[in-house]
Formats: sequence, C-alpha cells, structure tokens
Amino acid sequence: CNGTRCGDYDGRVGIVTVPLAGAMKGRNTLEIDFRWLWAQTHHNTDGLLGDLYIDYVGDVHVADVYAKPSWRRAALAAEIELANDRDQPVMATVRAQVVKNGRVKLFLPPVEVSVPAKGKTTAETSSGWGDPQPWGIGGKYGDPELYDLVTDVQVQGVTVDRHVQRFGFREFWIRHTDFFLNGRRIILQGDTGHPGISTGRGRDIFWPLLRADGINTVRYHDSEFWSVNAARGADRMGMLTYAQCYPVFPDSAEEPVTEGQHDFNRANYLRWWRTLRNHPSVVIWSLDNEVFTQGKHQPKRLKKGIRDDTEMGRYEKWLHGVDPTLVLTRDGDGG
Repeated sequence: CNGTRCGDYDGRVGIVTVPLAGAMKGRNTLEIDFRWLWAQTHHNTDGLLGDLYIDYVGDVHVADVYAKPSWRRAALAAEIELANDRDQPVMATVRAQVVKNGRVKLFLPPVEVSVPAKGKTTAETSSGWGDPQPWGIGGKYGDPELYDLVTDVQVQGVTVDRHVQRFGFREFWIRHTDFFLNGRRIILQGDTGHPGISTGRGRDIFWPLLRADGINTVRYHDSEFWSVNAARGADRMGMLTYAQCYPVFPDSAEEPVTEGQHDFNRANYLRWWRTLRNHPSVVIWSLDNEVFTQGKHQPKRLKKGIRDDTEMGRYEKWLHGVDPTLVLTRDGDGG
C-alpha cells in the first residue's frame, strides 16, 4: 500500500485478510504481487476468483461468525469470533439477531466476554427456533431462503461494530447409506466437475438447464474449488454443491510427508472450511480428488496412492474433530 509491504499469503484457498500499512487520507495505491499460483498455471485460470474489499473496522470488532442451524433440534447456534487491537483487554457485549427483509425473526441471548489485548476470543450463543423457513433446493424440498445473522458488539454501552453474515437454515446428514436434507431423504444427482461455475453468466445459463434435467448437485473441481462466488450463487439459486480441496504431498512414495507440508495442508483446509462453512449449498466436503484413480493404470503409483490415502484418512479424522457436522470424503472424483 503506497509502497509499504503489508503481508503475505501462501495458501491455495480462503478469504484472506491483510491489514493495510502505510494507508493515508486521499488517494492510495495498492499493489498485489502474484509470485506462485499453482492453479493459475495448471488450469489456465487468470486473476482472482473472488472479490477484493477494502474495509474499515474499529479496534474491537467481529473477526468471523459461524451460523450453525439444526433442523433436528429446531435451534440456531452461533460462534462469534471477536478481535481486540487495543493494548488492554476489554469486556464486550455481543448481541446477535436473525433478520430477513428488514424484520427481526429471532433474537439470540446476549453474551458478555473478555477479549484479550491484541488477541481474539470466541463468544457462543444459541436459541430454539420453531418456525424458520428452511433452505432447500426448489420444488418439493422448498425454496433457497436466506437469512442475515446481524451481530452488534458493544463496549461500555457503545456499539463499536456491526457484522452481517448470510446463512440458510438447513441441516444435511447421512444415515446408513441415505442422505437427508432437513429431515427428508434426498437423492444426489450430479456431475464430477462442472466447468465455469465461478462465472456468474455461466451459472445463469447452465444451472437452470441442469436442474431441468434432474441434476441438483455440482462439484467444485480444480480451479473452481475455492470460489466463494460459486457458493454464493448456489445459495441463491438453490443448487447443492460438493466442495473440494487438495493437500500438498511429495511426488515420490519413498519420500515422507514433512511436518511443514502437514502444517501447510491443515492451515489450507481450515481456510477452506472457514470460507464455505456458512453456505447452505455446500453439503459434501472432499479433501482430495483422485487419491487412487490417478494410479489405477500405473502399478508403480499404487504405493504412493496408499501413502496418500492413509494421510488423507488422518486429515479426515482431524477435520471431523474440528467440525463433526461435516459430511466428508477424501476421493472426490471416485467417491
């Protein structure tokens, strides 16, 4: 910003927040330097798959919100992450409410939390909700209804921040071999990779045609798997989605996965999860693409496939520990 370096990002997916340094009143010049982007060279996708926002927040503010609806419990829970840039800890009151079309539909109980100096903390609140309009996929499953979870942060009675998080009231789960969406068994009919889902015009043209053909699910594949724009479009248009991410592993089966690679992969999966977790359209999460199928005709690659699948199983258990509600697979193309 104006020639001052502000930060770095070395992952493959996620909503990235970079505090600006060197900003001034009036005209500012921002420069973004892309040094390495695997997908851009691998799949010929140019530019940023998303939006660039310049935002201003106070020194005590909402850093992130996770809206957690439960159809089976008829309830809504929220995890609200607060950040404090001050040199001293502060007591903050968090007030969250669900809003639709300018009307409050649900008040969540207020919560008081202590936010450490130069640190973060998470406030949790929940309430029963007997009459939400569930997010569906159209037709007999309902319409893709969306709500706003509006969070106010107050310090000493003064509102210092307001945060708005879009979400849908829906719950998706597996029982035995069946999928359920909001209490109803649903057949997922989709494809293994629909190109162009990051492009709004492409979605406008192709998704109604897919839906007319009985297809209710599309998969984020390769250069599309990190696009939050695709998830926003699916939320609005009522299309279920199958999100995918990738790990970084050595090419050789004889070479062990390093701790640095494990750290990179876990950080990348967390960014991916945090980016998409509030989108009701995302119902299946795939931690890889073709763990075995890439090597099915190459016996020399079988050992690498076994090594990779073993590591992916560990990541799957780890991410389920982070969020037990996720429906996970680790072989998106074959699974």
